[in-house]
Amino acid sequence: MKKLMTALMVSLTASSVIAAGADMITVRYNCKPAGSTSKSVTMKVQMLQGGIAGLTQIRVTRTTLTKNSVQTYIVKQDKPIPGLAGGATVYHGQNGMSFSINQTTSPSMPRKATLVEENGNTTQLLCELNKSKS
Repeated sequence: MKKLMTALMVSLTASSVIAAGADMITVRYNCKPAGSTSKSVTMKVQMLQGGIAGLTQIRVTRTTLTKNSVQTYIVKQDKPIPGLAGGATVYHGQNGMSFSINQTTSPSMPRKATLVEENGNTTQLLCELNKSKS
């Protein structure tokens, strides 16, 4: 009976670990605006992937002295053009939102990206591949 209980506990623990890993969302890229930005507003853009549905999200965080706003877009990757090597990877969300990132840059160098939000604001970004094991 004791062996059966131990086997059951091990099985339950293993299944909960697998379930926790399946719905884990990871940060793929951390981005910041390229060039000069306002001193009163800071902006951070992240690409997140995973979760139970396996969605890709673009999270835009703006911070001022008095307010913190977060906008999250669910995006879908465009199909690559056959025969075109070295192009950017493009993701589209609703209402004209898009995020494109250059994939030909060395992994140790920041990648150039462009964010176009629903209101038409365009921001040039520098993105780094997330290296943390969170």
